[in-house]
Amino acid sequence: VVDLQCNLRSWAIRRKKAPEILRYAKHRIEKLALVWFKMRCVHIGHVAERYIQALAPLDVVDDGDGLELWLPDERGEAVYPPRMRSVPDTPALGIAPGARHATKQWIPDNFIALAQTFQKRGWQIILLGSAAERTLCASIARQLESSLTLDVSGSSLYDSVRAVDHCCVVVANDSAVVHLAAARRIPVVTIYGSTVPELGFTPFRVPHRVVEANVWCRPCSHIGRARCPLGHFACMRAITPHRVIAAVEELSRA
Repeated sequence: VVDLQCNLRSWAIRRKKAPEILRYAKHRIEKLALVWFKMRCVHIGHVAERYIQALAPLDVVDDGDGLELWLPDERGEAVYPPRMRSVPDTPALGIAPGARHATKQWIPDNFIALAQTFQKRGWQIILLGSAAERTLCASIARQLESSLTLDVSGSSLYDSVRAVDHCCVVVANDSAVVHLAAARRIPVVTIYGSTVPELGFTPFRVPHRVVEANVWCRPCSHIGRARCPLGHFACMRAITPHRVIAAVEELSRA
């Protein structure tokens, strides 16, 4: 059994199931040092690399490539299709304004300002998110040019992938969309609030930019919180649309 959760639930599932259990390094102590003592010098390593290391006893080695997420119709291809993607005729910016936890969500008005800036340049905006984020995405879409806006929030995983494939860059909070875009080889701008890149969940082996605020209380959690424990939410309020726009411009020129 390969356990890539290493928590009580996965223990309950795997117990007595196999003579050998392979686990990955979760670095609980290092994460606590980050959250409680703000020791951002602590090295944890990317979670994808730690997953690979857990499989070393099975002679699984790192191929040096990135994540993969294949569409059903791509299964017969000899080469992973995102490697051969061409630049879209009409540039599109993917925006994922949601996240499971509130302290990981950038201000909606700032997402609107970001989207409007690129729509004025002729870019299409593709709004991405889960079914729980439909209301948030719809509220942003209402403030944008309808002819240049596509809201696919609440779509299936594969339909979301197909939408991401049309993007030149994806902007997202520290959320699942970051890794979906990375798997499809789309450059990513990740906005960090209550969490930090050092926790090991940055876009994996794809061009990316990190946008974060230098606030003393970060990180306040390794997964996010329902509300700012100090009430000021400075980690997100201090990040201006200008900074994110600049990060998108850098990646689109690369």
